Amino acid sequence: FRMWYNAFGARYYDQQMLAYAESADGIVWEKPKLDVRRYPGHRGRTNILFGPECNIHGPGVIPHPDPDATDRWLLLFDSYPKFRPDAAALGITGRWSYTATSPDGLRWSPELGRPAFGGKADSAQCVLWDPARRVFRAYSRLTTTDAFGQRIRTFRLLESTDFEKWGGPMEVFRPDEEDGAPDTQLQQLAVSLYEGIYVGFVTM
Repeated sequence: FRMWYNAFGARYYDQQMLAYAESADGIVWEKPKLDVRRYPGHRGRTNILFGPECNIHGPGVIPHPDPDATDRWLLLFDSYPKFRPDAAALGITGRWSYTATSPDGLRWSPELGRPAFGGKADSAQCVLWDPARRVFRAYSRLTTTDAFGQRIRTFRLLESTDFEKWGGPMEVFRPDEEDGAPDTQLQQLAVSLYEGIYVGFVTM
């Protein structure tokens, strides 16, 4: 079993990374000491795979649906523009989501990720492959405000056929009066595809 998770350094907002663990039974997990990434100020090996240069937040990792693909693993994450020297040239002015790929799940590229779509999505990124429609589907949180200035957290759906170019967002989940809106906020929507049915677990 393989686990990719968000790890944080002493400076939480500036040291966010993708870390890695393995397990033979899914119960007892080990953090392997690898030579992939070093931690600032630490000379030994670590289980860090990506970051903290790009300040990765809320990573979601899935296998490539094509077993013959060179990059067997796909990553979607959120980050701030201040960690990208090329943000202005790319027209990035706020938080964006980015993608990266890996042949082995350990070594990821490009170094800072590939810009995917804009909008503040500071929760775990949920992305999956729909084999019937043959598209990647990203369920990403969006923080916005209503007509009265109240901050609202909603979830949107974006689709891609190649994990690089993403279509426009479509809102799929917003708390209503029965949830306690507008004060009740959505934190996370984790979606799985099970026998043709989408199942979502929500944190509020």
